[in-house]
Amino acid sequence: MKDMDDKIALEKSELSDEVKERITEKDALLMKLKSFEAEIATLNQEKMKVWKEVREAYHVLKAICPHEWKREPYPYAPLYCSICGYEKP
Repeated sequence: MKDMDDKIALEKSELSDEVKERITEKDALLMKLKSFEAEIATLNQEKMKVWKEVREAYHVLKAICPHEWKREPYPYAPLYCSICGYEKP
């Protein structure tokens, strides 16, 4: 096993400058990708908070709005309130 590790270390030291440069570029891109994924996770959490607030606003509107129900002129169109936008299930 040690002989194999020595062989791999020897091969890595013999790599050309171009290969070493490409490996460095790849590592930098992977780090950039990891930071983007962290930003995406943060944005998704914020998005879920906003959707929760929208849902709560819909619940309040559902209770206090004097609904005017309308239906679009196509088959199986949902019934919705033209004032608040609430869609009847």
